[in-house]
Amino acid sequence: MRTEYPAVAKPLRMGGAPKLESTTIVQPPFDEGLGQAALCHYTWGALYHKGLPSKGVKPFYTWEKRDYNNINHVLKVPHIPMPPEYNDSWSSTVFLEFDAPLTRKRHDLVVLMLTQMNKAIDQLPDLTEHWKKMEPEGLTACKMACSQWRDPQVQLVISRQH
Repeated sequence: MRTEYPAVAKPLRMGGAPKLESTTIVQPPFDEGLGQAALCHYTWGALYHKGLPSKGVKPFYTWEKRDYNNINHVLKVPHIPMPPEYNDSWSSTVFLEFDAPLTRKRHDLVVLMLTQMNKAIDQLPDLTEHWKKMEPEGLTACKMACSQWRDPQVQLVISRQH
């Protein structure tokens, strides 16, 4: 999928470089497939709604990275639950956030990304025992940071420390 920006009148050329024919990165669940991209950038949650979210419809499938910041998830990362198998009727009845229709290509991109993430999770060590050996202050600080991750002030402090 090629992203168009209405505010840009013509394509931007960097240093006379030829126009690129492939994208570098896609953003599931909103891009329509991987195309030639080498990376997936996860920004938005994959929330599937049977109806328009703007009308208050609750999701029937949810995967949101921000739900995985609990200390237990950090120490032993669980597998990400996969979305249900795609149904062809979904393109007109199932919607993502911002009332974007869930197409097969969008769904397949979410499945591809989560499948690869679960393969990576399989390679991660369980750090539970390691953390039990740490001094209590370090564990308490980590628990506090993880539990408050959604707080903008905590995010700012954490980002400045790294």
